[in-house]
Amino acid sequence: MPLSLNDIRHLDAADSWVERGDYINCFHELERIDYENREDSRVLALRWKLYDRSGLHVSAASIALEIQRRFPDEVAGHAWQAVSLDKLGCTQEEKELDGFWRKIGAI
Repeated sequence: MPLSLNDIRHLDAADSWVERGDYINCFHELERIDYENREDSRVLALRWKLYDRSGLHVSAASIALEIQRRFPDEVAGHAWQAVSLDKLGCTQEEKELDGFWRKIGAI
């Protein structure tokens, strides 16, 4: 389902808040997006950015994994997963064996 004009306004506002470093207002704007549209690639991308910048790297890694699963041809999900796992100090072996994902219960 395409984003409504109202959802696009909330997404733009959320992006503006995250760029200013106001993560709470960014989160609130993302929560105003219609529930059915929260899996849109643009919404997931902004949610990853929010979690990454606010230091919630486990949540960012989970979002990156979701992006990889839902949009396997998008390079961003793979890159963001690598960034998130690196910030969490995961080794290459854990990344390859999905050890990290098992640790956090995502698999």
